[in-house]
Amino acid sequence: MFSHVEAEPPLFTTIYEHNGSRGEVNYKISHLNGVNKPIQQEVLIILSAKMTNILDVINEQTPLTEDDITDLKYEIMNHSKNMVQNYRNNN
Repeated sequence: MFSHVEAEPPLFTTIYEHNGSRGEVNYKISHLNGVNKPIQQEVLIILSAKMTNILDVINEQTPLTEDDITDLKYEIMNHSKNMVQNYRNNN
């Protein structure tokens, strides 16, 4: 499986490709300001995730249970977020 990040700040997309199938997780950077303290925090917000084609390919290769699919979705969200964070740190 191949993955990479495409960016048009404040929007970031982690793209997954495998055997002609494509999936993506879209993020937006948002700035939150503290209410009681002058703190500004940057957060990544998931706008959408379109991973059905990739999950179908994985399920064909190795049949997945509902629990497997739930765990895999969680891992994809963590991986895609880490990819965006690494991209931002290196660019």
